[in-house]
Amino acid sequence: MKSPLVPYLVKRFLRFDADQPFIFLSAMLAFLGIALGVMVLIIAMALMNGFDNEFKKKLTVMNYPLTILPRFFGGVNRDLLLDLESRFPELSFSPYVSSAVITAAGN
Repeated sequence: MKSPLVPYLVKRFLRFDADQPFIFLSAMLAFLGIALGVMVLIIAMALMNGFDNEFKKKLTVMNYPLTILPRFFGGVNRDLLLDLESRFPELSFSPYVSSAVITAAGN
């Protein structure tokens, strides 16, 4: 589905006019400035999203050699933890809860 709007806008606003070359130059600089700004914004958002995900992963794993997660929604079965503690007495277990919350302070 090609739209005739894009070629119309390119021909109308990004064409070179020999009588007034400054208008072409200012339009091109504005176009390139907006394109560069959008590109930098996309790259910064991608970098921050990757950094945020890695930070959350490092924070929740807590650098333990083994993390047990439930197969389905919910928590890890308590009987499973007791069974693992009896099988591996040399290991220490520290259960924790990981969740996302929204808080409000003040009024």
